[in-house]
Order: sequence, then structure tokens, then C-alpha cells
Amino acid sequence: MKMLKFCLLILFAIIVQACGFQNPNLDDTQATDASFSFFGETKKKFQYKDPKTGLLVATTSYPSDWKVRVKADYDVDPIIPVFRYQIQGNKGMRAFNTPLKMHYSSSSPYLEQLMRNSGFKGIRSLKTPQELVQSEIAGKLKSKGFSFEDTKVFPALEQKVQEEIYKDATTSSEVSVSGTVWKNNSNQKALVILTYIKLDQPSINNEKAIVWLYQTDVLISEEDDFNNNVSNFIQANLENKPTSDWENFMTKLRAERQEENRRRTQASINRLDQASRQSIVNHQNRMAERNAMFNAHQQKMKGIWAAQDAHNASFMNRTFGSQSTSPSHSSGGNQQGFLNAINEEETVYNPANNTNYQIASGAKETWMDGDGNYINSNDLFFNPNANNTNNTNWNKVWEDY
Repeated sequence: MKMLKFCLLILFAIIVQACGFQNPNLDDTQATDASFSFFGETKKKFQYKDPKTGLLVATTSYPSDWKVRVKADYDVDPIIPVFRYQIQGNKGMRAFNTPLKMHYSSSSPYLEQLMRNSGFKGIRSLKTPQELVQSEIAGKLKSKGFSFEDTKVFPALEQKVQEEIYKDATTSSEVSVSGTVWKNNSNQKALVILTYIKLDQPSINNEKAIVWLYQTDVLISEEDDFNNNVSNFIQANLENKPTSDWENFMTKLRAERQEENRRRTQASINRLDQASRQSIVNHQNRMAERNAMFNAHQQKMKGIWAAQDAHNASFMNRTFGSQSTSPSHSSGGNQQGFLNAINEEETVYNPANNTNYQIASGAKETWMDGDGNYINSNDLFFNPNANNTNNTNWNKVWEDY
């Protein structure tokens, strides 16, 4: 998510320059000399300067009788100034712009949650320009007594924004500049221009994040002067272009940010590779541990099964008599088994010294050293050799059949 936030700084450098998105706090505008148009209208040139660098950002011309106030601010980007304006003209004409609204969304619920966890505040479902007009513009104008009259298109303005966006943006984008016209019962008309931009920003895990933002310009005028005021307003926006000094500054800034973005991306990939390698090692360790636990469990089960078999064989031998005639360690067959039953003893064979012994019966298993000392136990998991400190070697003995 930090990578996505940094990439957005590069996109803002493009968007702010293309659209002149604005922020609050107003001061007197900087005006230069006046000029006259072919039709005799007096126009005044205005300059937009960056207070931090002192560079001239852009210039444009407004009718000389328009009072324009602007203020540079850095809420969107810490380096790039943006401007918000208020304009007043004759017969109550006024124009202003609204602050930029920016939101994030994604078709992936996982990525949206990840963005929330990473500190993104503007998570909101994507809306189209038409939906924004209905949800954010129509209600406000209707509350002021305006009703919808018509729509307007501004292909030159839209092309201007698109050229700036498509010139530098490396992500898929959508640009729309559209207008709606409204009218009230006081012979006033209002024009609302909605500038809408949608950017698809891939994140490092190939999920697609969507950055969508919009801003409105509003002009209200007497109906008789409406078309002329709109024409002057649109022309001023078209003439508002960056100076060569500012273009050079922005080119350098974007190059620096793109290099930093490349460096951070590579660092993230390296961390991801390290994490992947460690994940493989961890998986192998877990599998080895599981195999060891399984093998230990199987060994325990083999011991239990062997003890159960020996116990069952001993029971059968005591009950029905043994038919074994093994020359290595025969106990004397049925007769010895009968005597053992009377004396509550059993005959066992110690493999350590190949010798038979008589011991007390009743234990599930018996451990014996080489001298005939023995330990009876009913715990099938008991092993006297574990934690043995006297160097005595104990062997499990078996009942002689």
C-alpha cells in the first residue's frame, strides 16, 4: 500500500497540472497589463505563481471587469501548488470551483480491506459522472431553486485534460469533462462543469486498485449574459497553460518520483522474494517435523501392538498350554505353565544373556538387566533406559512359550 500511495504522487503531478484542481483559502490574484480583443472587449492577464519556488506556474486572461481572487495551496501534493478561485462580474455574475474529491475502490474486497488497514480514508464504491450529477449536484441546485434545463459538452476542455493525462500516465485512465445547465425563477442560469478522472492503479500483488476523483466549476449569471459569460469562462480555462519554466520543473519532478518509485518497487520485489524463500524453508521444516512426529507415533504403536501380541500369547499359553518346542529357550511346555499358574509366576526369556528366569506374574511388561534384576511395569510407554544415570542397560524380556 505504501507503493500505491507513492505512485499516486506521480499521478497527482500529472493531474494537478492538467486540471488545476483547487483548494480553499483565497487571496487577491496577481494581475498584469490589460489587452483588447478584436471585438473591443478589455481583458486582463493573470499570473499564477508558486510561493515555494517563486516560479510562474501559468497565465490566463479574464475580462477586465471580472474580480478574480485565487490562493495557492498544497493539500493535494506537498510540492505542487494548486489554486482555488472566486470570480465576481457585472449583474451578480459569479463563478467558483469546489475542492477536489478523491476516492479509492477496487473490485477485490480483499484489496479494499487492505487499503483501509493501510490508512486510506476515502474508500468508496465507484460512481459514474452521471451518478455524481444526480447524487452530488442536482440536490444542491434544486435546494437553491434551480431546475435542470440541458446538458452541454466541452470537447476542447476534455481534450486538453486528456492530452495532459495520456501524455505521462502509465496506467489505464478515463477522462470526462461534461456540463449541465440549470435555471431558476429569477431569470438566472447556472452552469456546472464536472471534471472526472478514473485511474486503474495495479498494486504489487496484481490486484487492481481504482483511484477516482472529480471536481466541479460553477458559473451563475443573469440569463441575458449567460452565454457570453460562459464563453469567456471556457476561453480562460483553455488559455490557462503551464509556462515553460514550470513544465521543466514538473518534468524533473516526475523523473525523480518515477526513479524513486522504481527503486521502491524493486525493494518490495526483493522483500517479496525473500519472504517467498523463507516461506518454502518454513514449509519444509513443518513437513519434516510432521514426518518425525508420525514416525515416532508409528514406533510407539508398534511397541503397543507387540506388547498386546505377547500378552495375548501368554494368556493363551497359560490357558490352553503351549505347543512350542523351541530348542533355544523352551520352558517345559504344559507342565511348567501349570506350575506357573499355581505359583503366580511366569517364565521369561532375557535376550541379553539368552537365559530364562522365573518372575512374579501380572505385569504387562518386564525390563531386566544382565544380572537378572527386573522391573515390572504396566505403562506401555515406560522405558527405564531414558534418563538413565547408573549406566545399567535394561532389556525388555518376553514370556517363554
